[in-house]
This record gives sequence, structure tokens and C-alpha cells, in this order.
Amino acid sequence: MWEAMRQIEEIVHMIPLGHEIDRAIKPFDSSKANRVYLFVVRDRVKYSDEMIDKQEFFLDKVIHHLDERKIKYDIVDVDMFDILEVIRCISSKIVEEKTKNNLVYVNMSACGRLTSIAATLSAMTHKVPVYYVSADNYSLNEGDLQEHGISICKTEKISILNNFEITLPDYVGIQILIQLCEKDRSAKELRAFLRKNKVEGFTKDFENVSHDQQRVELIKELMILDKRYLTKLEDKSYVLRRKTGREIAVSITDSGRYVAYISGLMPNTT
Repeated sequence: MWEAMRQIEEIVHMIPLGHEIDRAIKPFDSSKANRVYLFVVRDRVKYSDEMIDKQEFFLDKVIHHLDERKIKYDIVDVDMFDILEVIRCISSKIVEEKTKNNLVYVNMSACGRLTSIAATLSAMTHKVPVYYVSADNYSLNEGDLQEHGISICKTEKISILNNFEITLPDYVGIQILIQLCEKDRSAKELRAFLRKNKVEGFTKDFENVSHDQQRVELIKELMILDKRYLTKLEDKSYVLRRKTGREIAVSITDSGRYVAYISGLMPNTT
């Protein structure tokens, strides 16, 4: 009975894929995987047919090897040249799989440098192992390129990178950053957002409260917003506040935008 009720963990690999074959599939020569996410760019509107044809060639080669090993896969389309989108996409899939209690690994070596950085940051933020597959040699002719990809991996040399601590704001702080990614907000607009979502400290019923008491509660909630959330975000350089007339305007910094995208909670806006 207990065995039937227990959720079975799966081993899931995240592989942002460039012009590589060996570096994507070599880990599965001796290691088990239930599923693989392959992150690729296939946007023929934004990019040339020649570039996408190359991407699809290497994707098909990797899929062939996964099929041989009976490993399931999901293809995720993402603009691999937009680091924020790559971070958002990989992070959201990591969060999704961790919610299912699955074991997640991230391969940061089967893609270009920019994507590799995005994959590594996403993995370390969400505390999942990120690994690098070392090449024994590199393709010097078209035949080798079509068989192995850019890197030739005859032996299985895989290094797990040491995670460094990346601490995200709490859930509410992340939601505030996500709101600010859309546009700058006033403190009063952020307070209204927290009330709409019934965040603790922002749930008082104003229906049968006098106007004076409403004003007292408004000031109290703005103070909670300030002390509990905005000051912490500002101390981390994730937001900026400035006075505009009688209002406080809040805007997101570049660092704050990265944090919103890497949280795994950022909705897909493309």
C-alpha cells in the first residue's frame, strides 16, 4: 500500500543544446536518466534558415541517441541568444521538476558560452547539480562534426561544479520584482497588489471602517511594505526608490530583473 502511494522520483537532465552531440549524450553511457529537456532555438522568423537547419541537425542526432537509450525527452524552444529568456526557461523547468520531487541535473557544456552561463546560474540558484563534460578532442572536418558535434568525447570525463550560495528573496519579494519587470510602480500600487493577493499584513477589511481609520491602516500597510519588502530589495540593489511629488516610485534594477527571471516563477511573456 505504502509503495503504491509513494511518489517515484525521476532523474531529469536539462540540456541547453548548441552544435554538440557527444557532450549531450556521453553522460548516459553509464548514468541513468528517465527524461531529458532539450533547450533549442528554432525561430525561423528571427533567425536564418541556415542557422536553424544546423540546430535541427544536431537536435535530431541527439534525439536519435536518446531513442537508442530509451530515454524520454521534451524539446523546449527558447531564444538561446537572450540570456534572460534562457535563465527564465531553465529555471522554471527546474522548479517544476523539483516540485514533483524529481532529481534534476543540468548539463552546461553542450551549448555556447552565454547559454552555459545562464544554465550554470539557474542550476546553482535552485541548488541542483550542474556538470561539465570534457572533450578529448575537437572536430576538424565535416565528417567528425556531423558524427560528434564540435567536441569529440571518447572517454567519459564529467565534472560536477561546486555550487556557490545564491539566495533569492522570499516569495512575496519575487512577486514584487516580477510586477516591476512589467513597469515601474508606485508604493500604493504595490500595496494594492499585495492586498489583492491577500498577503499577510494586507488583509484588513475596510468595508465598515471610518475614513480616518482607513488612512491609519493605509499608512500602516505602506510601512509594512517598506520595512518587510522594499528596504530588503533595495539593500540588495534589486530595486530603486525615488520620490515623485507626493508618491514613491519603485523601479527594478538590472540585477533585480535577473533575480525575477532566475526565480523560476516568471511567466512566459513571449
